[in-house]
Amino acid sequence: MTHRNRRRPLLILASALLLLVAALAGAFAFSSVSTTDPVLAMARTVTAGQTVTADDLTVVQLNRGSGLATIPAGDRDLVIGKRAVTDLPAGSTLSADAVADLLLPAQGRALIGLRAAPGTAPLAGLVPGAEVELVVLPIDPETAPENDDPVRGTLVTVVELPDGTGVRVDVDVPADQARQLQQLAAANRLALVVVSQEQ
Repeated sequence: MTHRNRRRPLLILASALLLLVAALAGAFAFSSVSTTDPVLAMARTVTAGQTVTADDLTVVQLNRGSGLATIPAGDRDLVIGKRAVTDLPAGSTLSADAVADLLLPAQGRALIGLRAAPGTAPLAGLVPGAEVELVVLPIDPETAPENDDPVRGTLVTVVELPDGTGVRVDVDVPADQARQLQQLAAANRLALVVVSQEQ
């Protein structure tokens, strides 16, 4: 009987510790869930290409740890005046890549993609923003180059190919020439020349 009585204080203490641990865990979980941050959201729908105005924005509270890419409410002025890259539905939160200063391609322009292999592009100067000329290569390498005037464009994206055989580039070109240029690029008949930007 005495032995059992000795166990009771230990059981009571263990129970109290378990209750304390459970209470602390519950408080931590509640604190994690209830902690929010003010972030920017859309008060009304803005379609792709439109300029975001102050009236288009609102502030919502979002739980920390949600995993969503957001823009803090304090950065409102950094968003106003930018253009929507995609449709921004009312009620959706904003991410940094949802808006841009300028949309690419701009009106009257288009983007084409091509692979620049050794011998069809310089080793240096292929960086985003560089001005280039797209030169049409002849079908037969033994013949003289075609007399078509080269098309001017701007490099937008430059990515080295994993196998080291060249680079993959996106070029901003006039929209009325984009289709023909892309067909030539698909046939590996375009070369890149980097143009000096000195005035």
